[in-house]
Amino acid sequence: MGVMFTKIAESGLDRIGGWNPQLMREWQGRLRWRNVLLTLLISFAVQILLVVQYLVKLPQNDYRSSGMQYCLEQIQTSEAKLMTCKLGADGYPLINWPFVWADVFRDVSLVLVWVLLIGGMYLLVADLSKEMRRGTLNFLRMSPQPSRQILLGKLMGVPVLLYLGLAAMLPLHLSMGLMATYPLMLLLAFYGLLGAIAFCFYTAALWFGLLTPGLQGFQPWLIAGTGLGLLAVGFSGYRDGSSLDWARLFEPIQLLSYWEVKGPGIQMTWPFHHGFDQQGFRYLGWFLQPIGAHSGTYLLFALANALILGAWFWVVLERRLETPGRTPLGKVQSYGLTLCLSLIVMGFNVQSAPTEVDQWKGQSFSDFLWSYPISMLICAIVLMFLLLPSQQAVLDWSRYRHQYTAASNQSRQHRHRLLRDLLSHDASPGGLAVAVNLGVMTGVLLLGIAVTPWYSPTAGAAELLLRWGFCAAFLLSCALVIQWISLSNVIHWRWLAFGSVATLVLGWPIVLSMLGASLYDGPSRYLWLVTAFPQSLPHAAWSGIGLAIAAHLTILTTLITILTRRVQGLGQSEWKALTAAQGG
Repeated sequence: MGVMFTKIAESGLDRIGGWNPQLMREWQGRLRWRNVLLTLLISFAVQILLVVQYLVKLPQNDYRSSGMQYCLEQIQTSEAKLMTCKLGADGYPLINWPFVWADVFRDVSLVLVWVLLIGGMYLLVADLSKEMRRGTLNFLRMSPQPSRQILLGKLMGVPVLLYLGLAAMLPLHLSMGLMATYPLMLLLAFYGLLGAIAFCFYTAALWFGLLTPGLQGFQPWLIAGTGLGLLAVGFSGYRDGSSLDWARLFEPIQLLSYWEVKGPGIQMTWPFHHGFDQQGFRYLGWFLQPIGAHSGTYLLFALANALILGAWFWVVLERRLETPGRTPLGKVQSYGLTLCLSLIVMGFNVQSAPTEVDQWKGQSFSDFLWSYPISMLICAIVLMFLLLPSQQAVLDWSRYRHQYTAASNQSRQHRHRLLRDLLSHDASPGGLAVAVNLGVMTGVLLLGIAVTPWYSPTAGAAELLLRWGFCAAFLLSCALVIQWISLSNVIHWRWLAFGSVATLVLGWPIVLSMLGASLYDGPSRYLWLVTAFPQSLPHAAWSGIGLAIAAHLTILTTLITILTRRVQGLGQSEWKALTAAQGG
C-alpha cells in the first residue's frame, strides 16, 4: 500500500513538474516533512486557542458575570442582586450557542484574511528579493519557461506552507460559520472574494518588488506595512466620502457583516456590533449608486475591482519580468490604467445625492471633490517615473529618428510618425504621454462635475477646473524636468530625479510658507499659482491669473525646447558615430 501511494505521488509530481517546472522547484524547496508538520502544528494550535478563549468565558452555574452576553436568558438573583444566566433542567446555564460560534467564526475569519494577504505578500517579496540578490532571477528570465509559468509558479509555490496552514483552518471556519447560521453561499462568496483580493495584492507586491531592486531587505517590510495599512482602513465601517472609501473594497470581512446571526428567538448582527459602525458602511456609494446597501452589490463591485486591478498588475508584471530594460508601464497601457483609476476615485467622491438641497447651500465643488485632485496628483507623480525610459532607450530611439528624418523628405509623414512614437513608443520621451494622462484625469473631473446635479452655480466648477489646470501644468513641467535629468551624464540620475520632484512639489511650497508668502493678499499670492497647490486662486485677480497662465506656458515652452534639442543632439551624435564606425 505504501509503495502504491509513493508511486502515485511521484507520478503526480512528475506531471506537475512537466506542467510548471518553477512550481515544482518551489515545492521541492519548501514541502519538507519537518516544515509541513510544523506548519500543521501551528495551525491546529491557533485553532485550539481561538476556540478555547471563548469556551473559558462561558458562564457557569455560579454568579460570575463573565460571558453573560452568551446567555439565552438573564435573570437577577435575589441573594446577591447580580445578573446571571437562567439554568436549564440539568442545572447548567442556557447558552445561546450561535453567538459563541459567531465570535469564533469572526476571529478565524480575521486570521484567514490578514495572514493570507499580509503574510503572502511578505513571503513573495522576500523570495523575490533573495532571487535578485543571488542573481538567480536572471537565470529564470533566460530559461525557456514562459514568464506566465514562472509567475504562476511563484504565486502558487512560494507561500505554499502558508496555504497549507490556512487550508487546515477551513474546516473549523466553515463549521463555525454554518453553526452560527451563516448560509453556505455567503461563505463560498467570501472565499472567492478573498482569493480575488489575494491575487490583486500578490501581483501588485511582485510588481513593486521588481521595480525597487535597490530596496532589497526593506522591500518585504514596506509592502507588508502598506498592505496592513490598507486593510486597517478598509476594516473601518465609517464612510469618509472620499477616495479613502476605496479601501473598503479590499476588506472581505465587510461581506460577512451583512448577515444577521440568528439565535433562539433573537436576531442581531452579533459578530460585528461592538465598535463597528455598519450604518456608515451601508451608505457607501459610487457615482450615486449605493454599493454598500446590499451584500450582492458589494460582492459584485468588490470582486470586479479586485479582478480588474489584478489583471492590470498581471499584465505589467509579465512585461517587467520579460523585458526589465523597458519602462515599467507602457504608454498605451497607462492611458487605460489612468482612466480606470480616475473613474474609481471620482466615483467615491460622488457617492450619493443629498436628500435636501438646502443643506448644501454655500458649499462648493472643492468641498466634495477635494480628494480627487490630491489622488490624481500622487498618481501623476508615479506615472512620471513609470513612463520614464532609460537613457540608452532614448539614445536608440533618437538615433533611429535621426536616421528616418535624414532619409525622409515628406514632412507631414514625419510629423505623423513622430506624434505616433511620442504617444505609443515606450522608448520615446514620456512628456506627451504624461500630458495625455493628465488630460484623461481632467476629463474624468468634468464627468464628476456633470453628475452632481444639485449644484446650481458654475463658479465653483470653473474655480476647481482652473485650480486643477494649474496643478496639471506644474506636473507636466516636472515630467519634462526629470526626462531632461535622465538624459544627463549623471551616474545616480534616478536619485537626482526623485530629489528634483520632491523639491518642486513639496520644497517650493515650504519655501514660500517660510518666506511668509500670503495666500490672501499681496503680490506674493500669485507665486502659489506656480506650485502644485494653487490654493490662492480664489483670492487672485484675473490679471494675476493671466500672468500665471503665461508663466506656465513660458516654462513649458522652454522645457520642451531644451528637451527637444537635447534629444536631437543625442540622435545626431549617435548617428555620426555609427556612420563613422561603418565608414572606417
